[in-house]
Amino acid sequence: MNLQQRIEKHPPNSWEVIKGVNVENLLNYLSKDLKSNIKRELCLDLLKKVDEFATWNDTSLDDLCDCVRPAFYDERTRIVREGDPIDEMLFVLQGNLWTYSSRGTATTPRRTDHHPSEQDILEEGDFFGEELVAWARDDASPSNLPISTRTLQAVTNVDAFVLMAYDLRKILIKHNQELVSDNLSLVSSDQQQGEPEITAEEQ
Repeated sequence: MNLQQRIEKHPPNSWEVIKGVNVENLLNYLSKDLKSNIKRELCLDLLKKVDEFATWNDTSLDDLCDCVRPAFYDERTRIVREGDPIDEMLFVLQGNLWTYSSRGTATTPRRTDHHPSEQDILEEGDFFGEELVAWARDDASPSNLPISTRTLQAVTNVDAFVLMAYDLRKILIKHNQELVSDNLSLVSSDQQQGEPEITAEEQ
């Protein structure tokens, strides 16, 4: 509710220049802090649907939210073509997309629920490009992006957020470094607590 009130109080002349209603246009005319808060409100639950991100701490999730950018796709736009490198993860806010291969059979997208008759459809709350998570964890050359085995196409107008491959890799490296640092601190603390106190006589 607080976020809604802040948006309503935003200078009204900003809304007059927006052509059409989509997230990409919406965020372009907001202040930096308001934009950041909206992205977190809209993206956080979507990001947590990815297994890798579900266990991340708030700091790392905030870093991801800061890096995602809004995107709008017109109906019938081919967003990813089969055989092309996957350079971003896409999180669907609204609209429908479908995936298909050159063999004419749909592949199963990552979904929050499963309906056999809709296995080729991505809709609100779904995401595409999870292959990038394994790529980001890999120590191999960062230029070797995964290759898409399917084409992703908008069925309707689509509002989405995208997370670029190199932003994901950068944040994942930072996240892992922080985990290592936290674990070392815990080990050091446990060792200090386990050391017996030296009495005056022993000294």
